[in-house]
Amino acid sequence: MRFLIVLVMLIPFALSSSAVFFIEDNSVKTSIVLEGFNGKEVKLPYDFSDLNVEGDFEIYGDSLRVLSDNVRINFTSSSILEGGFRRGILVFSADFLYGADKVSVLLPKGSVLSDNRVIFPKGFLTKSDGQRIILEWSDFPENDLVVSFEFAGKSNIPFFVFLALILAVGFFYRERIFRLFSKKRALEDLTKNLFREEKEIVEFLFANGGVAWTKEICRALGISKVRLSRKLKNLEARSIILRVPFGNEKRIFLVSSRNKSFHKSVK
Repeated sequence: MRFLIVLVMLIPFALSSSAVFFIEDNSVKTSIVLEGFNGKEVKLPYDFSDLNVEGDFEIYGDSLRVLSDNVRINFTSSSILEGGFRRGILVFSADFLYGADKVSVLLPKGSVLSDNRVIFPKGFLTKSDGQRIILEWSDFPENDLVVSFEFAGKSNIPFFVFLALILAVGFFYRERIFRLFSKKRALEDLTKNLFREEKEIVEFLFANGGVAWTKEICRALGISKVRLSRKLKNLEARSIILRVPFGNEKRIFLVSSRNKSFHKSVK
């Protein structure tokens, strides 16, 4: 009986197809394409506006009941971002990813990706339409979606075309270089000159794909929350990790730019 209940809960998410998030003016224009959702309800953010649906539907409060097999839902909202637009970091609420396996994020005009950027999950492609940077996942593996960026000033088409070329060339050569380094070499470089407990924290994150909850680190390493907080502050000050609040907990990401082979080696 328990197996059947879990299966029913997973069916709506497995049927979703794609999600596109267009970031602009402190809001997110969202386009969701769903397949096989006939008769099912889709949750909408409480502050949704500019709702446009291609397909048959009915509205019940903040939910939308789909009345056709295939439907495209477009709306604008700010609340789908946890914590809003803070320090150039976008944390998307899992409730409004709709289990999509294909996800695209169009960053604001004039934004760039810094060396210490945090983009999670990995496995994305970087593109440009001449005005914006586009991040694409063709097989989105997680519920968490975190994207960081910076503003470079007034945008123009030649700048973004040049940026896209640099990213493409850099990605090509970086992939070739990554094959020359082993996981052991990457970890040794990342933990160089760290104290014992700081090294243990980085090693734990490394072994867990570069991301973990603070409570997981405390439990695995036997470190108190207060002591762990001090160690994480030291690591963040050295640009080795980034702490992203999720309610009462924090999600810890490895973001060190000193070790360029790290992200490839953890895949």
